[in-house]
Amino acid sequence: LDEYLTDAGGPRGISQLEILKHIMDRLNDNADGAVTKRPCEVFAMIGGTGTGGLIAVFLAVLKMTADEALETFADVINKVFKDTSPNPTMQTEKLKKVVNEILAKHHVPLDTKLVPANGAPPTCRLYIPIVDKKNTGTPIILTNYGDPRGPPVKLTIAEAMLATCASPPMFSPVEVIKDFGTVEFISADLGFCNPVRETIEGAHSAFGDETTVICVLSVGCGNLGANVAPGNSQANALITFLKRIALDGERKAQEVSSQMEKLSLYHRFSVAYGIEISQDESWKDLEDISAHTLNYLIDEEVARTVNHCITTLKDGIGSTTLEQLSMFVSVFFVDGSSNESIKRELTEHVRALGGAHSQKSFEECMKFLSLPTQGGERLLVIDNVDNPNLNISAFLPKWKRGAVIITSRNSTHGQLSPMSH
Repeated sequence: LDEYLTDAGGPRGISQLEILKHIMDRLNDNADGAVTKRPCEVFAMIGGTGTGGLIAVFLAVLKMTADEALETFADVINKVFKDTSPNPTMQTEKLKKVVNEILAKHHVPLDTKLVPANGAPPTCRLYIPIVDKKNTGTPIILTNYGDPRGPPVKLTIAEAMLATCASPPMFSPVEVIKDFGTVEFISADLGFCNPVRETIEGAHSAFGDETTVICVLSVGCGNLGANVAPGNSQANALITFLKRIALDGERKAQEVSSQMEKLSLYHRFSVAYGIEISQDESWKDLEDISAHTLNYLIDEEVARTVNHCITTLKDGIGSTTLEQLSMFVSVFFVDGSSNESIKRELTEHVRALGGAHSQKSFEECMKFLSLPTQGGERLLVIDNVDNPNLNISAFLPKWKRGAVIITSRNSTHGQLSPMSH
């Protein structure tokens, strides 16, 4: 099973599609003359939030190639986001018109439901978090298949495309009649900008515990740039500041990368510099975004990561199961060859969580890891603990809900907790 995940990002979604196109072109170049594959034929699940959710519909439901999705998305951005109106109703009407044009081009009737009434589940599953305007803390998941956890949200494909883009105050909510009232759906971009964890959980539910995960490909929209706190009390400046914090998918990416970096199945791509959006800027030239993205892709380290990603997609090296990925709220891999490496990497993992953790000392990090967690257990993997003089007990968190895996060629370490293995 391979997954493709896209962050929210507005016009900067062009960068995501340039990266996907680059990977698909490379993948198809290595296909030895076989028929060109579409993303929906490579990835078993495609997910995203905000405009990333719109891209996911293009790929998973409308079955576009990466080139087609790039061309279509550029058209959406030029027609809807380039010259924006302060009136959300007018913006929504522009978006509706473009959505209707896209569906007509692909011969999809406007009343077509996202989840078909009957039939086998699609080979490529869609996963888009949106939220109820009156309860934004809990995501509502749009899928193109019946979710065993509950009845599907009965939206049409057109409504799903509108809902994932309906980020206030630019767009109006999507109103849907449900039971005896009206539900207003809006984009989940402000709370779930980077949906990597949610999508892994969705795959766990859709495909089952023992399904083997080969590749998780997460693509961001670039760094937002420095987010300077407002120096005055103007409401607009404060709103912009807080919105940029909420739209920062890179913080979640750093957290996940820190926890999954030793798993060769996880790959993250996001342009580091050049496509930032400043405090007073809502538009970025698409050619400029493409140029910075192509420049990012020729970087030597990025090129190596792309090569590794393609090898993983082709050969399935380094796979694991969905149960292993989803049963822990966090996973930390640590080099256990010395006291120094364990201290350094444990500290780096906790600091990568950001916020109040970014300056913690090693001792403070150990105290944090010993605290109870919400929603599951932590897993700590200490690898290559071969030194017989290393006191590994000093590095074990004092948690009640958590697991530690120690790999070693030294059998004496097996006596640390003989009843636990």
